[in-house]
Amino acid sequence: MKKLSLITASAIMLSGCFGNSDSSSENNDSPIVTSPAEETGYLVAALLSDYVTSQVSIGTTDQREFVDGYIVKSESDYTLDTYGTYLYHIGRNNIDTLERYDALTSFLTQDYSYSLAEDGSDVSTNTYQLLQVSETKAYLISYGKPSILIIDPSASNESDLVTGEVDLSAYSPEGTTSPTMVKAVIADNKLFVAMQRLNADWSTNTAYLAVIDTTSDTEINTGDNETFNGIELSATNPGDVETDGTYVFVIGRGDFATDSGGLDRISTDDYSVEALGDDTTFADLNDDGIVFHYDEIELMGSSAFMTVSIEGGSWPYPANIYSFDPSAETPQFTVHQPEALQNTAISLIRATPDETELWVATDDSSDPQIYVLDETGALTGDAISFDQVVRDLDFIDVTE
Repeated sequence: MKKLSLITASAIMLSGCFGNSDSSSENNDSPIVTSPAEETGYLVAALLSDYVTSQVSIGTTDQREFVDGYIVKSESDYTLDTYGTYLYHIGRNNIDTLERYDALTSFLTQDYSYSLAEDGSDVSTNTYQLLQVSETKAYLISYGKPSILIIDPSASNESDLVTGEVDLSAYSPEGTTSPTMVKAVIADNKLFVAMQRLNADWSTNTAYLAVIDTTSDTEINTGDNETFNGIELSATNPGDVETDGTYVFVIGRGDFATDSGGLDRISTDDYSVEALGDDTTFADLNDDGIVFHYDEIELMGSSAFMTVSIEGGSWPYPANIYSFDPSAETPQFTVHQPEALQNTAISLIRATPDETELWVATDDSSDPQIYVLDETGALTGDAISFDQVVRDLDFIDVTE
């Protein structure tokens, strides 16, 4: 399949200024990418933020050139998701909006902007993720809601957006209003939803993975637990979830003040749980006043990469990048510390859709950059510089 051409005046990336707060606007119709379409690779949408304002920067994996100034906002708590050529810009805590843009219209025309706030409620829905399965069906995973919303992302009116829900309120700890869902993945026609289940005082609780049949949109009873249908995790305070189709991998941060996180591997077939990492796995990182926390995981073919933050002293905290064999019974973790990333805070890692590159964003407001690693963990090419720290990043495979 050929990649969408970026040569024409209506190309995906147009140089110039894209307007003022809370919108994307004028451009000068001058494409900055003039290479043949097959050389542009994937489109990349990067959400930049300084914790006060935010914007989206658009680029390509091959050219590694970016244009800032898309979807400029006077608020910062946003996240991105993609499906096909669609880019979803989601307002999280106390913003509660869902906006859709299309690569085929250069991300300059907004398909819609819908409110995700609940009428009569002063609690933010705080949507973390949109997971789309078809042109007319997607799931909204919300930190502040007790249920998964099923939506029609093609809805031409806001009133037609929500088509159903899956109630997970039973997982909400006493004194709370939601099970604090953070992320979901789809494997084997099932939706696996990680829930932190934090207590009312924000202390950790037993975390669970709910499993939803995506055909009937009903929860599956995964075992013999007398209280819940879902899968009990050994890792607490989960924050990231990935799948290779055979297993679901859940990273849990744990308690904020102790080495209490972990890495779980869950079978998508029999729902068995194996703890691949726990509070002792990286004990060599400990020093006086230093604790470690598992952060993010990305799968790249026969390898997996994850970040472990080393917390103590001043924030943002530095992190190490480790690789391991996700199929191994007892994984061996190999640290990757290119000189440019040593003692460096990392805001995120993302694998390209073809799983050949790992994009690593640094959490340094004075010099925010992205470095690209290959499958071996070695740096490739020059760093990509940005005006603000990259807080989220998605790849878009535009084909014809």
